[in-house]
Amino acid sequence: MWPETMPPCYYKVRSEVIRLGLNAITATAKTIRETFGVRTELPRDFKLRIETEPSLTHLPPCQLARTRGGYDPFRKEIRLIGSAWCWKTLVHEVLHALSAFHRHEHLARLSVREWRGVVEGLTEFLTGYVLYQARDKRNCYKYWLEKTYTPCQISYEPYVRVFAALTQTLVPLHALTKLFFYDKTKPWEQTYAEFLRTYRLPDLLRQPDAYQLEDAITRTLRETGRNTTAETFETLIEDDLRELLDYSKTKP
Repeated sequence: MWPETMPPCYYKVRSEVIRLGLNAITATAKTIRETFGVRTELPRDFKLRIETEPSLTHLPPCQLARTRGGYDPFRKEIRLIGSAWCWKTLVHEVLHALSAFHRHEHLARLSVREWRGVVEGLTEFLTGYVLYQARDKRNCYKYWLEKTYTPCQISYEPYVRVFAALTQTLVPLHALTKLFFYDKTKPWEQTYAEFLRTYRLPDLLRQPDAYQLEDAITRTLRETGRNTTAETFETLIEDDLRELLDYSKTKP
């Protein structure tokens, strides 16, 4: 158990998820669909595994972090781990289950390896939007933004900063959601190529870390004569999280 005192909503959410099981996943998926106005369904025969024991993840350089949850696209299984998860984790993992990145097998293999940081960062950015839209009913957005409690804290922050700055300067949210959510009616590669061409961006998924992702975007903006946009983008990335992740400033 966490050494900190958790708010009542933490215990309420966890007990409801444990009681409802797969129904909690389908309810969360419905909330996500309504939030983004998409029709993507969960994969067939998806599973939920709630683990009581904590789990640690190795992070560079030589660091350990407690794992909150995960989604295995090959087993179609959401994992909620130990005492580290709450509604934020549930939203994040259900987003994975609804995404194109984890529905197509060839994309899934890239997304859990070479593309992992970018895909996780985009997923966490969209998680924040779901929390933001539910802020009148839940305190999750506030806790996420202010890092009030460990299970509620933002993850993959450097990548989230990049996507937040991008959606305030250049790319509307609907373009990211079109890229992110699974759509069986159109090849994902075609959608991605159109996305890069429309906004004249570098290949976002092939950048090895968040800082090189930021540099690649800034360099491309300058090389294509969009110097003012590049300067705004760079300034925003360094902004206070409460300003940067104010989703009312995001291009719809």
